[in-house]
Amino acid sequence: MTAVPLGIAFVVGRRPANRRYTYGYGRAEDLAGVVIVVFIAASSAVAAYAAVTRLAHPRPVTNLIAVAVAAVIGFTGNEVVARYRIRVGRKIGSAAPPACAARRRGERHTPPSAAHAERDNLRTLTAVNDALAQRAESAIGVPASAE
Repeated sequence: MTAVPLGIAFVVGRRPANRRYTYGYGRAEDLAGVVIVVFIAASSAVAAYAAVTRLAHPRPVTNLIAVAVAAVIGFTGNEVVARYRIRVGRKIGSAAPPACAARRRGERHTPPSAAHAERDNLRTLTAVNDALAQRAESAIGVPASAE
């Protein structure tokens, strides 16, 4: 969802300067950043509510294969979008995507925010691991956390 405002900002940011906007539309990325922060805050609030509700009223996870498939699809989508952002960011001269690319290449002294896509993808893969662990628990009847 955060790729939509950023994509719009990339398209708008390419527009040349005119009489009204003498410096061009480069600030569209800043506005997109604000929109992304609002999306992330709303998503965090929904996730917090769901987590508290789930803790208060636990229930078993069902459709573990669907969970694993969704996580793999999410991982693939995140990877494709991250590569696209890096490529387009380089074309338009944005500072953030090249920092992400440098982080992915393992260069030191890159901004911590450059690792966002990387961490997001690792979190997605942990969902696959969790689904497989729960599937194994149900298959053998022994919880993975048992000693």
